[in-house]
Amino acid sequence: MSNPPDVVVMDVYLGGARTGIETARWLKEVCDVPIVFVTAHSDDSTLERIHDVVPGAPVLSKPVYRDTLAHAVSEAVH
Repeated sequence: MSNPPDVVVMDVYLGGARTGIETARWLKEVCDVPIVFVTAHSDDSTLERIHDVVPGAPVLSKPVYRDTLAHAVSEAVH
């Protein structure tokens, strides 16, 4: 934690026991890092979970393009 990230780009489904949403919640609590979510799952329930757990985090639908990602990261950081 001596060198926390400036921003985290987080996939919603990580393929492990913990989801990206829960991991983002933990990162937000521990080091107050801005989060940008990337997902192929943009259904209403997933978006609602994201916004409940990490309010205000940008959510991008896959595929993500460089300009869109750059804008979302800039928005999250400022």
